[in-house]
Amino acid sequence: GVPEAIFDTSMKYGLSAVHHGFMFISQASHKELGDVQRYLFRSQPFNFFAFNYAEDYVVLPEEPLAIASFNSRIYAWGTNHLYKINPISMVIEDTYEGVTIANKYAYVKTEWGLFFFDKNNIYMHNGNVPQPIGDAILYASDTKLKYLNSSYGTQGYVKIEQGFRELLQETIKHNVISRIKYLGSKTSILIFLVNSDKEGIALVYNLLTKRWDIWEAPVPKSLSGSKETSILVNDGN
Repeated sequence: GVPEAIFDTSMKYGLSAVHHGFMFISQASHKELGDVQRYLFRSQPFNFFAFNYAEDYVVLPEEPLAIASFNSRIYAWGTNHLYKINPISMVIEDTYEGVTIANKYAYVKTEWGLFFFDKNNIYMHNGNVPQPIGDAILYASDTKLKYLNSSYGTQGYVKIEQGFRELLQETIKHNVISRIKYLGSKTSILIFLVNSDKEGIALVYNLLTKRWDIWEAPVPKSLSGSKETSILVNDGN
């Protein structure tokens, strides 16, 4: 299934997603190719090491920041757009304007939908359109000083940071990677951020009650789901 002119079928890549026995990659490079950072390549079926890069690709209008497989389609986030791609025909089926993503760890797939966030809002994609769900927490509900005695060491009168946009900016300023994960035992999604003191905070959205809460949390280096439907958090220590 690969042209005889292709001697090296493997490729380096920065982003990947698996769908129906294929691996889709982007931010790719190959010694025989030039600048293909905007390309989305598809591997051979059930062979993630072999790419027919001469035929199995689609060129995106911009370099993707993240890619995901969801609802029988591949989704690629650019700087200002979200692209819906047919994984069989390798064509862009739809483009959503003004929707992007914070980083490649800022999405999670669940049986409820695809959840992700950017600097403007938090979204749930139900397979048709992305819908904002973070309007209630975009800004702090109370800007007055509060007395805080935190288990992380903060004590005294402080301004409670609870607005999503403010917390995401602080997370970026402290060079911390914001992340999202699904907590099955609570039927909730958790967005891990930090405040101005670089203390970990999780914004928690319960899918049953559609309620937002704010938790103290570690600052994760990585996240993983466990077999008990809980979340394993590695904070480096």
